[in-house]
Order: sequence, then structure tokens, then C-alpha cells
Amino acid sequence: MTNSDLSPMENPPRNALGGGLSIEKIEAAIAKSGYPLQTHVANVLRSLNFNVSPEWSFVDRDSSDLRSMDMRATSELFEFNSETRARPSLTVLVECKQSEMPFVFFTGEKIPWNALMPFIVGQKQDRFTIKTDDTLSTWSCDLQQALHLRSHPFFSAPPVAYTLSKCQRKSGSDLILSGDETYNGLVMPLVKSLHHLKIAEKPPSTAVYFDVHYAVALGVIDAPMVAFEDASLKLVPWVRVLRHEAGSAELGKIDQGSNIPVDIVHRDFLETYIIKHLFPAAKDFSNKILKHDVEVAECEGFISGMEAGWYTDYEARLEPARRLYKKSRSTEEDNS
Repeated sequence: MTNSDLSPMENPPRNALGGGLSIEKIEAAIAKSGYPLQTHVANVLRSLNFNVSPEWSFVDRDSSDLRSMDMRATSELFEFNSETRARPSLTVLVECKQSEMPFVFFTGEKIPWNALMPFIVGQKQDRFTIKTDDTLSTWSCDLQQALHLRSHPFFSAPPVAYTLSKCQRKSGSDLILSGDETYNGLVMPLVKSLHHLKIAEKPPSTAVYFDVHYAVALGVIDAPMVAFEDASLKLVPWVRVLRHEAGSAELGKIDQGSNIPVDIVHRDFLETYIIKHLFPAAKDFSNKILKHDVEVAECEGFISGMEAGWYTDYEARLEPARRLYKKSRSTEEDNS
């Protein structure tokens, strides 16, 4: 019998396990590998209407090597309308880890003013310009501030840490904490993938319509998660780890860098995290992007009375930029 005589589902005789191997041993190896966790996470995301791309590739900014995340998941946050100039979507970059040993997070930090929350990609530029009618001055801020996005409860919900580690067995029942490898193996790939996404989704200078992504770096852990804060330990299902990125050396202290958020959640908290926390924040993002799609597309807007009221909520007063022209002296004299 030749291979052409076999039915599509019939296994050829030589495709067999060798001596000393068994299905049970292979199953045990798979269970330890982390692939079942990756499959579980992908299934959860698909059940919530995400389009999932497994093994999503990105270029490592340090080594220029091609690497891959466990998956990229995207959900569109708008109904197609040819007149909408800024089209919001939610993009989640996921890295999965499993271990019998606990992950330890050193929490108690506060969210700094320069945290890039939410992390937004797809704009033609990072800065947003606000014009007004009571001064010739303009204001420059990020889109997060212009649309009052940081006010959503999602951004202050979890405990915050800058460092994490993982317990390892030393000898017998004693435990020690790992070095940088835990941080470098989980947080750094997520941060680097966010930067690659920002480059990959940057629109051309001639663009009129924009796909604006609410991007989330998400680590999903199948292991105990322990927070150490105020000299005490407690189990937690969600921690936000901040990665500080240096600013421009040329600008000196003017550019103090930024903090990139990476959310770490327990596998059994994933669905709750998405449905009860992430989706409401993404909905707020979507509503404001669609309401101000022209301003977002142009990266500029107008707020009346900005000189007198620069400290109040921008988003509620924001409208498309007006083209204001200062009257010349000759024009004023002609009208008198």
C-alpha cells in the first residue's frame, strides 16, 4: 500500500513512538511547557470576540532580532463609517508564563504623571495641540490628557510595582528569589513589542483616516501571585508593573522619560480582568475617539477660554480647531 492509498485520517505505520516513549510522557512534557496555558488564553480571547494571531512577531529594538509574543489579540471598537476619520480598536499583546513557584511583586508605588496610560498607537504624532480664543498661545499635551482618558477607574484599580521576582528552590524546602531573568523574560518582551507595534502602526504622513489602537501589554501567569507591601504578603490576581523608559538626552531634564504599563494577571482572573475592567476602559476610549475623531486625526483642537481655564477638563470643551487670524492694524482702521 502506498501513501496515496491512505485515507486522510489514517496514520501511516512508520509514524509511531520509539522505544522508551509513551503518550503519557509526552502529555507530561506538554503540561510543563506552557502551551496549554497559551491555548487557554487564546480560547478565552476568541470567546470575547477578539481576533487572535498566535506567535505574533516583532523586531527586538536592542538586538534587531526577530522575536515573537505568544499572541496578539485585536477587537474593533467601532462600526464602519466612511466619514469617521479616527477608528478605535483594542489591541492586546500577550505573553504567558506558568510555574509551580510564586511570582513576587514589590507593590506600593503610585502611578506617576508621565505614565503612558492608555498606551496609544496609530496617531500621526504623539503631541496634541490646543488652540484658544483668549490668547495667541497654544497648549501642547498628549492625547491621554486631551481626552481625559486617565480618569477612568481602570488606571488606578490594581496595585502598582516596578520590580518583580520569582521564588526558586535553594535546597530542601528553602526558597530564594530569582535575579533579573524573571523581569527580563516577562516584562521586557512585552515592552519591546509595544514599541514595535507603535512603529508598525505609524500612519504615512499623507494619511487622512487613522486606526487608533488602545494597546495593552498583558502577562498571563499560571502560578501564585504574591504582593509584598508594607512588610506583609498577600495573594493578588492583578498587578500593574511600570517600566521606566529614559527620555531624550538632548532635552535634558525637560524630558523625564515615560512609564510603560504592563498588566500581569492570574490565569483564573483573565476573563474578569477583560470583562469588568479592560472593556469598560476601552469603551470610554472608543466613545471619546469617535466623538472627537476630527481632532484626533488632526492632532489638534480648540478650547474656548483656555487662558482663563486651562486646568479644567479638556475633553468636555474640546472641538475641532478653528482657523483664527489676528486682525491687521489697517483692517481695524478701515472698519472704524
